[in-house]
This record gives sequence, structure tokens and C-alpha cells, in this order.
Amino acid sequence: NKHFTTAPLHIILQDLNDNPPYFVQKSYDCTIFDQPSSSYVVKVMASDPDPCSEGNLQYSIVGGNIDQVFHVNQQTGLISLSSRRTGQLQHAYILNISVSDGVFTAFTQVSLSVKSSNNHTPMFTRQLYRSTILENLGKGMIVTMVTAFDEDPGTNGMLTYTIPSDEMQQ
Repeated sequence: NKHFTTAPLHIILQDLNDNPPYFVQKSYDCTIFDQPSSSYVVKVMASDPDPCSEGNLQYSIVGGNIDQVFHVNQQTGLISLSSRRTGQLQHAYILNISVSDGVFTAFTQVSLSVKSSNNHTPMFTRQLYRSTILENLGKGMIVTMVTAFDEDPGTNGMLTYTIPSDEMQQ
């Protein structure tokens, strides 16, 4: 004669952290200006197939951060210019970024190109230009030459001359 009984049993299965995180993009390419208007650079994003790890991802800059110019928010992956940076930015950076779920780590690269800002105002070499012209001078003849310069390098230093005038616009 055997005796037995039944009781409800609740079983909770916990997911093990057995999968590595991965970056949504294999690499990131960005362009920033040497005199940026904000400190935001780029947001790197990662995911983890383990539900137990998804909210616990930690981002870090593990290489290429010369002079500590950049900072990454460990929880969000937002990369920004560091408030501690001093001096000019280099022309390019390659940052090595990691993301960890506490057991596994994944890596990506952020390639940053730094473009020159238009920092300088063009300046004429003289404040006043005077010229005497004959009243019967033919159309299209040169009446004077003006010269200006701009200290910005490249296309930011190129000049275009115009004569702002309501009569000239007609």
C-alpha cells in the first residue's frame, strides 16, 4: 500500500550569462569640428542576448584616447569631448571602445575626422581704398584693386568679393 501526495510547485529558471554582448555597428565613422558647438560626438550602442545582462552593459574607451580628449558614459555609450581637454584637436582619432556584461567583452572602433572650423573673419589689407576714375572710362575697366586675407586654412580661408548694393542687384 503506497502513500503519495501532490503539491503545486513553482519553478523559476534563471538565464545564465552565457552569451557575449555585441555592438549594433561593427565600426563608427564620425566627423567633428575643431571648435565644436557641443560636446556630443557619437553614441555607440550594444546589445546582449542574455536578458540578465541587457541593463548591465558597461562601456569604456580602452585605446586611442590621446590626452584624454574624449569621455564615454559607462551606462549609455554616449561619447563626448572631455571637459578636461586643452589645446587643439588632432586631425583624426581612432578610439577603441569596449562593452562588457561582467563576464564577456566586445570591441568596436570609432574613427573620428576633425574638420577645421571657420574661426577667422576675413580682413582687408587697408581700411580705406581711394581711386580716381575718368567719367568716360569704358564699361568693364578696372578702377581699383582690393586685397583681403583670411587666416583659416583650406576652403575656410578662400575669399569671394562682392559689392553689396541695391543697384547692383537689379
